[in-house]
Amino acid sequence: MDVFLLHSGEKELDPLLPHLTIAHGDRLPQAYRGEVVIGWGKYRKAHATGLHPYVQMQPLMPMIRNIQLVKRDEILLLHGVKTLRSHGGMTQEELEQYEGAQLSHYYRVSVFGLEPISVYRRKNRGVYYPQRTLPEPLGFEEVDLQESPLPFHINRAMREAVKTIYVLGLDYGDVWVGITSNGHTVIIDVNAEPDLTLDRNAEVYAQAMNRYADAWVEEKQNKQSFLLGADPEFLLMNEQGKVVAASNYMERAGEVGCDAIVLRGQRLILPLAELRPEPSAEPRELVRNLRRTMLVAAEIIDNQALKWIAGGMPVKGFPLGGHIHFSGVMLQSSLLRTLDNYLALPLFMIENDLDLRRRPRYGSLGDFRRQPHGGFEYRTLPSWLGSPTVTKGVLALAKLIGLNHRRLQVRPLDQVDVQRHFYQGKKDQLVGYVQKLWQELELLPDYERYSTYLEPLKDRTLNRKEMKSLDDFRKHWKINPSKTSVIQ
Repeated sequence: MDVFLLHSGEKELDPLLPHLTIAHGDRLPQAYRGEVVIGWGKYRKAHATGLHPYVQMQPLMPMIRNIQLVKRDEILLLHGVKTLRSHGGMTQEELEQYEGAQLSHYYRVSVFGLEPISVYRRKNRGVYYPQRTLPEPLGFEEVDLQESPLPFHINRAMREAVKTIYVLGLDYGDVWVGITSNGHTVIIDVNAEPDLTLDRNAEVYAQAMNRYADAWVEEKQNKQSFLLGADPEFLLMNEQGKVVAASNYMERAGEVGCDAIVLRGQRLILPLAELRPEPSAEPRELVRNLRRTMLVAAEIIDNQALKWIAGGMPVKGFPLGGHIHFSGVMLQSSLLRTLDNYLALPLFMIENDLDLRRRPRYGSLGDFRRQPHGGFEYRTLPSWLGSPTVTKGVLALAKLIGLNHRRLQVRPLDQVDVQRHFYQGKKDQLVGYVQKLWQELELLPDYERYSTYLEPLKDRTLNRKEMKSLDDFRKHWKINPSKTSVIQ
């Protein structure tokens, strides 16, 4: 019994329980030794983890916070998620008098554990909908999520619904999403206690819980080491300080390629260079593979006068990411929160003012993307290519977290004030939390194994030695096309 559904015996759960294969009840079994507790409802009995910590899904505090509409909208806006209030710039008084919005599309998206499990759409478009009261109107139809490709607006609605559940500190819920007549995606409402009488809600939520439990056990029994990969980005800058498009030198595909950004007006350009080293189970080998791709890039980019620069947004309008790929480890909200707290928060301490301006539009907390190979990429970090010391530390820390995420329970980013400090770049208020995080990491049995890479990063984050985004990072990596040595 690794996963348990804890509820308060409410009648509303009756449609769900017959579909469950996991254990459930209104109190934990005595001396419970499972690893996950899924909470349901605001009135379940509080429970302490004591000496046997376990993952808590759908904790009480975010559920209570979710029904405070002003607070909820403030949190969503902090993370770059639009609501009708933030989109329209309305005060609380104006919102209370507001009756509706003209929406071209209107959806209800059910989410469990970072996965959209069902989507319903309104058949008729361009209808005047109520903003505050959301009785399920007639004329909704279920979307076939196996349809390929899914329509653009459905993909947007699902993405924003998953992000909404995550940034509110929830693990599941129903999210009403609208597309305004001018194309903006806005959150209408969130229900952290889904109505199980709606359509197939009871069935799809039960199936999602059962799948989650099966995947949890499967990963626990998997003795093979997971793989790390990466695709960090960088820019090419000429002597006049202008960005030179990477597409002038490389194709989109390959171990060294270019990536796109969309300018206002929806114009697609390909200015970003991207390194795609061979994945590895060990950070040391991944660093070697990464440097090999730099040598390949140095042969392709034949203009030696161009600077190679990294960071978060070294040039305004050109956001860069240091995406890390995980394969063979289960994507779940608890892992994502662990990465936010134990990886993104320490690295935040060495970001500079140029790096910080990419958020929240890019690199927001919990930013991820599923990959065709079955793994996922974590996208919150800026490009960490500027320093070999930082690169080694980041990859070693990602490996350490992936191996031990079930043990790591400290969550300063559960606090909205800490999230706000993160987005506003207020490092002084967060240094104490980062010290505590490193102390927790040092207790892990695998820490010593990677300490050669971790200790320099720890010292740098605690001393707030910022990355220099505008430096040509080739000199730090000793990159010269005529030399082919790799890091030992």
